[in-house]
Amino acid sequence: ESVSGELTLWENGNATPLTAGAKVGEGAELRSDAQGKAYLVLPDGSSLEIEPETTLKLVSLENASHGTLIQFELMQGALNAKIAAQTAADQTFVVHTKVASAIGGEELAVRYDASGELMTVGTKTGTVMIQPESEEVRSIYVHADEQVSLNRTKMGPIVALGAPSGLG
Repeated sequence: ESVSGELTLWENGNATPLTAGAKVGEGAELRSDAQGKAYLVLPDGSSLEIEPETTLKLVSLENASHGTLIQFELMQGALNAKIAAQTAADQTFVVHTKVASAIGGEELAVRYDASGELMTVGTKTGTVMIQPESEEVRSIYVHADEQVSLNRTKMGPIVALGAPSGLG
């Protein structure tokens, strides 16, 4: 929908500059530079804001009789998502990282630092399930105006949205 700074769209091994109005298909990877930001509108009306210095892959955008499954892999950086109100009930929105998956939510933010393998998930509205990749860390739910940070071996406390993580 809108692009500022430098964003690159990688599809089928080919890199092209991302432009406003471009279609992004399954398997495509978006990479933003230090000034790059993008605001994407998904087919169901949900929106996604990609922050600077982010690498994000669209894993799947599936419509089925039982609902929609939208999956992204956040390899580095940050994104903010707003799930369309009319479809939130029959839609599953998932953001995967190497640390955990954030599942659900209505208005959520996910940040991932690949170098430190630190993931932070917060939600303004709705509930997000955090499902860690490691069996050592249990799954939890984050509710409206809460956030949590975790790495591969431990999860910090649930804190108010915007507060220090408490992990460290």
